[in-house]
Amino acid sequence: MKKEMTKELIKISNDKIIPSVPMEGNYCYPNHQPLHGIYLKTNMETYEKLFISNGNLLKKYEYPRIEEKYTSPLLTDYNLHLSGGWSWPGVANLESVTRVLELKKPMGIFRTRDKLVFDTAVRIIKDHNSKEENTIYQTAYKNKYYTVTVASTLSYLN
Repeated sequence: MKKEMTKELIKISNDKIIPSVPMEGNYCYPNHQPLHGIYLKTNMETYEKLFISNGNLLKKYEYPRIEEKYTSPLLTDYNLHLSGGWSWPGVANLESVTRVLELKKPMGIFRTRDKLVFDTAVRIIKDHNSKEENTIYQTAYKNKYYTVTVASTLSYLN
């Protein structure tokens, strides 16, 4: 059964991410077009962020409604889905690294089984550090996964 969600949800993404799920899901507009993007639902005591692809709910984050102590251009929903555990399907692993190097994200983590992708990420970081020297990184290989963690050494609180 299709759920018309536009009354409760506010779209907060820019549709940079293409639909990754081929079948249409239950979340749709009143005209039955599937929802796609990141949506915010405001409840009495909580907020919910829903990541929806082609009408399918991929991930939901729920957190309390509190007064924000500060704002930052780094606190974005796009950075949230590049946070190391779960990520939007189809988004390249390297984006987590490049956003840190471009100072759009304070840190990034990704895992891959592809040695070429892993080597490319390490090369990009090393090339960047040879010019800027403002990032630190760590690599690991465990259970057939390569992991890269990268962080900026610049202060974001100024």
